[in-house]
Amino acid sequence: PPPPPPPPPPPPPWKPLVPYVPPPPKAPAKPLPEVVYWREGGKPPHGMPGPKPPFVPTPPGPPRRPHKQPLVDRSPWFPDAGSALINMRCLQWVDNKKSMNPAKQVFTFERCMEQDCVQSLEHFPDRGMSGCRFLDDNGFCYVYARLQERCAADPNSGGLCSNDGGADWGWLSTTVGTSPEGPSTAWIPLPEVPMYENGEVSAIYTCACLKNCACSWDVAKEAYMDCRCSAGEDEKPVGDPNIPWPWHRFKQDKTGECVCKCNGVPWQDGATKPEPPPPPPPPKSNPVSERTFDIGGHDALNMRCAQWRDTKNGWGKRKQVHFFEACMQQDCQMNLQHLSVEVPGCRFLDGNGFCYHLGSVQIFCSKNPSDPSCHDGGAGWGWASTGLGTAPPGPTTTWEPWKVVPLYNRNEVVSTYTCACLRNCQCAFDVAKPADIVCTCTRGEDEKPVGDQSIQWPIQRKTELRDGKCSCKCNGVSYDDGSLPQKANPHIAPPPSPPPPPPVIIAPP
Repeated sequence: PPPPPPPPPPPPPWKPLVPYVPPPPKAPAKPLPEVVYWREGGKPPHGMPGPKPPFVPTPPGPPRRPHKQPLVDRSPWFPDAGSALINMRCLQWVDNKKSMNPAKQVFTFERCMEQDCVQSLEHFPDRGMSGCRFLDDNGFCYVYARLQERCAADPNSGGLCSNDGGADWGWLSTTVGTSPEGPSTAWIPLPEVPMYENGEVSAIYTCACLKNCACSWDVAKEAYMDCRCSAGEDEKPVGDPNIPWPWHRFKQDKTGECVCKCNGVPWQDGATKPEPPPPPPPPKSNPVSERTFDIGGHDALNMRCAQWRDTKNGWGKRKQVHFFEACMQQDCQMNLQHLSVEVPGCRFLDGNGFCYHLGSVQIFCSKNPSDPSCHDGGAGWGWASTGLGTAPPGPTTTWEPWKVVPLYNRNEVVSTYTCACLRNCQCAFDVAKPADIVCTCTRGEDEKPVGDQSIQWPIQRKTELRDGKCSCKCNGVSYDDGSLPQKANPHIAPPPSPPPPPPVIIAPP
């Protein structure tokens, strides 16, 4: 037979290329008709957009006029021009003086002069403080440093710079004037100030200022009771020399502060030294439970002692002891004082045995030792320097705390306890941290307690200046005072240790 025909060849791995035939051209697009969603003159259906109104630009507004301060009625005394450039209190006086009552006019003008005075003391140009030399038409300082400096550069320019206080009003360091470095310049308050009533000038008053000073005002007495000045009594007021000032003048740093006073309205000013109070009436013989030397409604004892005396019967045991410790501490510290006759120390006691804390009572008793209310602790308790006793200059006197103190349960004495004090010392008692209990004394460990010597003190003793301080302890209640190991009681003996258990003998099997 004939051989089979050969198999057909395999197809190629690629498709045969087909020539590109461009698509036939499309018909031109037809314009869509305009869509109308509402009837002519009717409202559009819900959700359909309405026609947009044509854009109409907003017409421009009228041009802005520059701000002008309303003119104030000018008086023949002070034409009110340039008031926006002055200190706040001066602006208040300028704008409202005719509507204020006389007292408020004077009060506001005093505050105005104080602000101008303080500004005249400032000379820190890098902080915008160049002092005060040039004034407005009213005579008040321009508050802006740049305006002061600009006027100082050309003092004859006129305009805002026409009112010149003088070259010595400005500081040389700020290029505003010629005043050298020192406490103040030649600035002075206004020499005459008008007083207004019903819009008309009714009187003229004057003012004065203390520079680098501050005075305390007593509202109840309407008076300056005392002043504190950097130069003390050497600081002299500027302005009207007839205005009185407080006779109390203390030396304290008040640089850059001012206080001003005007005589427009009368008041007590504390300038005259008050008359000394009348001597206390002769004391009466009072029993121990009554108050002694009750002067002006104030008890003559230290506060904690008066509290213990009056309230001890209603307190618990621990509170009685706590307040009596504080009482002895106050009496101890008072005994160490010997600065002047007002604080001469403690020598004379009341009927309970507490110090009279008023110096006048101590002096009275020193002159009347036989008075039944004056109980003498001894000449060694008083300092010779104050005329109260014979104790020479030194760290302490012979004062000592009570030897026996009653402990009360209501009105009944149930027991007694004793106390001791460390003078020129301070002790910290931290019951929670016994390791922090420490005493700091002027003489360190050389300071010995006075009173009951059996009372234990902290074992830590530091040396540091503590003159005039006291720390007192009483053994009426127990507490951990740091003199024994932690959790040991200084006033209760530890219980005896239990005997050791007998040895256990195991018999041989």
